[in-house]
Parts: sequence; structure tokens; C-alpha cells
Amino acid sequence: YGFHDPLRDEEDTERAGELHVVCTAHFGEDVCGGTIRLGGRGKITFDGTVPVTAEPLNFLLAITGGTRDFRDARGQMRVESVDDETFQITLQLQS
Repeated sequence: YGFHDPLRDEEDTERAGELHVVCTAHFGEDVCGGTIRLGGRGKITFDGTVPVTAEPLNFLLAITGGTRDFRDARGQMRVESVDDETFQITLQLQS
């Protein structure tokens, strides 16, 4: 399955980019990969497993690369449930 959603800034006032994700269901954890597009700055790619649970989702994914301003991107992406329809994504990039 796959999905895409707009990304908003911290104040939820402006569109910051787009999220594109493709996942494969796999025995209690979905294997997911995707791309974050941040305006005209480039893309950040990520991969990892996502727990399948009814509890609030909080998990980490590996940042595997990127393009343009993010061509050397490495680190992790923290995803935390805010409510049933909203997630906060924090990019923790290594320098």
C-alpha cells in the first residue's frame, strides 16, 4: 500500500513539503520506504519498519540519502502520533 500527504511547518501555518510512502505488510511490522520533498531544496529518502498497533505510534526510520541540499543526508526520522490523523515528523540529520 502507499500514501502521500502534505507536510506542514511547526506552527501548522504553511506547507513545508510532501511525504510519499510505500509499505509492505509483514507479520506485525510494515516495511516502509519513502521520500520527503522539501520545497525547492531537494528530497530526503528513508526506510525502516513500522509497528502495526492500535496504540499511539512512535517509531524511528533510517534516513538513507537525498538530493540537492540533502545529497549527503544520513540520520534518523522520528515519527510521533499527535492524534488519530496527525503525526509529528522530526528529521535528525547527522552533520
